[in-house]
Amino acid sequence: MADLAEAQVFTDKMVQSCFDATDALDCIIETIKVLPDVKGLCKPEVVLFTSKDCLYCADTRTAYTDYLNKGEIEELDINSNKGSVKADTAGITETPALVILDCDNQLLGEVYRDDDLDPLN
Repeated sequence: MADLAEAQVFTDKMVQSCFDATDALDCIIETIKVLPDVKGLCKPEVVLFTSKDCLYCADTRTAYTDYLNKGEIEELDINSNKGSVKADTAGITETPALVILDCDNQLLGEVYRDDDLDPLN
């Protein structure tokens, strides 16, 4: 159990260090990719919340097309079952919202535009 706790502390520190990087979004995505597959390790994810009636969702989707196509960002309709559960837990009420969530769907930070990440801590 100590090994998992140590791995989680290391993971959290790696993710938090990205919030100060000039290329924060890329840093988060690369960090997620290199995290070991350890059972019980809480890995963050990058989620783009959208909705059908959202005025800026298409533009946001276009801006992050490469990330979406590579599966580095998961797009969820905020009104879908999965999307509404994650959004409610994270406190997301508006779209578009590009966010970093922990494995419990708690909000770690929000991306307002390329490489502009706003950490919550």
